[in-house]
Amino acid sequence: QLLMDAEMEEIHQFAEGNLTAHSQYNDIKQKLDKQACKQLLLSVFEIPAKFGFNLTTEKYANDIPDDDVTMAMLNSNNTNARTQGKNWTEKYQYNYFQQSNFITALIFAKHEDVRSWAKQFLKNTNLTGEIKNAVVGKSIAELMGYTTQTNENESIIKHAADTLFELFNEELRQVNLG
Repeated sequence: QLLMDAEMEEIHQFAEGNLTAHSQYNDIKQKLDKQACKQLLLSVFEIPAKFGFNLTTEKYANDIPDDDVTMAMLNSNNTNARTQGKNWTEKYQYNYFQQSNFITALIFAKHEDVRSWAKQFLKNTNLTGEIKNAVVGKSIAELMGYTTQTNENESIIKHAADTLFELFNEELRQVNLG
């Protein structure tokens, strides 16, 4: 709990050190579920994000991770997690690219390196017209959800719009402006 909720590196160091040294560490790890993995991965702090990366890669070593777990990897501040998220996306693209929510989340990813990679990757992917239309609709809804203007939001919005115009231009033309 300290790794997930504390907001000080010193507490994270203490929590990680004591957790990994605990005699029941392996049993405790087994109890950490998907939500715990995602929360750790998405921490703004280095130690929890790294711990989340290690835990998640271990838990999903022999399984296809759910799309939301892969997106948490891609949105993590841990660069190794983002790299693994890219690898999983490439490896399991057939599963993930049947889901318009996943593709939309890629377009609006938190980190510029992931958004740029996703744009290049999506260029070489054959998506059905149904999926493309759903992505456009969900992307418009996502854009409308940005109510505050920050530098981070501005970067995400600009990149998402560029991606939509470049890769989903025909589908955008079909949108009723009314």
